[in-house]
Amino acid sequence: ECLRYVLEKEAGSSAISFQAGLRRDCDDAGKVLPERCVPADPSAPSGTRGMRFEDFCKHTHSEIARLAPHHVAALRLYTTAAYKSINSP
Repeated sequence: ECLRYVLEKEAGSSAISFQAGLRRDCDDAGKVLPERCVPADPSAPSGTRGMRFEDFCKHTHSEIARLAPHHVAALRLYTTAAYKSINSP
């Protein structure tokens, strides 16, 4: 589920909560964190949408660090509940 979220879903789109009830990529009010948003179609209500995997790969920080998509996927995956399985297989 975590890998599917990282690779296929927009940041903040999962209703599953972790970390004391917080949703992934969201603040404590359930809104997608601004740093996890990109401009959206002008007709979108907020004018932004949650970042997708491709957006994270094209992010300035990823480009400066010269991260390949598999690096970005690994970093994003590790910041989900999957870290437990990675640390204690």
